[in-house]
Amino acid sequence: MKTVQYLSTPDKISRIYATDKLHISNTNDIISPTTISFITTNRCTAKCKNCCYGCSPIKAERLSLEGMKKILDDSFSAFPSLKLLVLTGGECTLIGDDLLKIIKYATSRYKLKTRIVTNAFWGLSISTSFEVLKLLKAHGLTELNISTGDNHQKWVPYDAIVNTAIASQKLKIPTAISVEYSGTHIFSSQILKQDKRLTDYFNGKKGNLIALDSIWMSSQKRRETNPISGIVQNASSCKDLFKSISIAPNYDLLACCGLISQKSPYLNIGNVKNDSIKKQYEKQFSDFLKIWLYTEGPYAILKFIHKIKGERTDENALQTMHTCEICKNVLSAENIKILEENYTHTYPSIMFKYLFKTKRQS
Repeated sequence: MKTVQYLSTPDKISRIYATDKLHISNTNDIISPTTISFITTNRCTAKCKNCCYGCSPIKAERLSLEGMKKILDDSFSAFPSLKLLVLTGGECTLIGDDLLKIIKYATSRYKLKTRIVTNAFWGLSISTSFEVLKLLKAHGLTELNISTGDNHQKWVPYDAIVNTAIASQKLKIPTAISVEYSGTHIFSSQILKQDKRLTDYFNGKKGNLIALDSIWMSSQKRRETNPISGIVQNASSCKDLFKSISIAPNYDLLACCGLISQKSPYLNIGNVKNDSIKKQYEKQFSDFLKIWLYTEGPYAILKFIHKIKGERTDENALQTMHTCEICKNVLSAENIKILEENYTHTYPSIMFKYLFKTKRQS
């Protein structure tokens, strides 16, 4: 199997640092993570056609309770900056009591806020949803994210989403409903916002509930839908890099929680069973491409690639693509080779922007 290497090798980046007087040797220039995310399992009650992680009811791989505790211990010891634990999947509620135990461990030992991301398949009634969420809240849950959309609703009925949303508001749990959406999808956040059972919770009279449309990304090799209209992706820097410690079910440390994080070898930093989390996380800052993605984002880098290749950039198409889809394009073997051969043209300005940005945030 071909090994995917960093864009800038240690030797190359040292040589450029010596020339340009720009470096990240100062630990103050390394961005400490604020979130730790556990992709607890790839098992799910649904088998959506375009699941970004390829989850299904037959997937068995998962993080163990003891494994998650150790990672929390090591991560918080290295980065006291951590504020939030996110538990997702797959369907994180399928790990049963271990979900309750890791939430309690994170909140009681490290005072972290905790969030779960779920498809709410268990929301068969408001009372059932209430009991599930009441137990989670008693163990320390502070936030709830619900995922839905056309693909999800083939497996989880709409009313399960409504029941869970109502129960969460009765328990005063801040809740966000994320709706996968494209120009050909039928379901959107507007349907939720116009549902009379939820209206008061959305307008702030009774609760803390939001619903957002999230641009849908096909997991297939070619796009299966037309670009969506009315939603324009932010074409600035990547908001996910250098923000979290993200752990896959096989204990791989991922550079982000994006939709391609488990599919792109470039975003796989290493396995936390083989080396310290601190060492693996911080080695990202010797990788110029990740710094570039963080500073300007995949949109700008893809435009740079097009310029080098002498190709015209379809601005309208890029603005309506999911950011992760653009990143997937940037991280293709062909494009990484182009960047390896041409990145010195932009290196000084990107490094200056990065250092300026980190100084402003400190």
